[in-house]
Amino acid sequence: MVSDSRYEVPEPEDCDPKEVFAFFGLASYQVQVLEKSLVIMVVAFRCKGLHITRREFDSLYAENSMKTFGQLLSKARKSNSIPNDIDSLLKDALLKRNWLIHHYFADCAVQFTTEIGRRQMLDELQSLIRIFIDADLAA
Repeated sequence: MVSDSRYEVPEPEDCDPKEVFAFFGLASYQVQVLEKSLVIMVVAFRCKGLHITRREFDSLYAENSMKTFGQLLSKARKSNSIPNDIDSLLKDALLKRNWLIHHYFADCAVQFTTEIGRRQMLDELQSLIRIFIDADLAA
């Protein structure tokens, strides 16, 4: 486990709705960091052994920055052999990312209405943040 404070998941101060929004924001941030790591991975695999100009590199980076997490993972798999344990982490992160971004608040609407429910949401968001950090460090 990494002991660097940059990779620590903070503790919520309370169970206020604003805390849920803040932790959702942190989870979204961490998944974007992971997505950018995948962009860098895909571009690095693509450029390996090639002599390209800065303009060509920038173009590849911009092109891959427009891809979804799933598309990037697929390209990374095709470009290079990803160890099974890392591939599993990335696949799990992709599934959790899609749920977080597309369904989280709809699925947790009832929980959000109570302090106990918000505590559960915060616990879950902390877990997601940890998953995204771990996947990023592994990638």
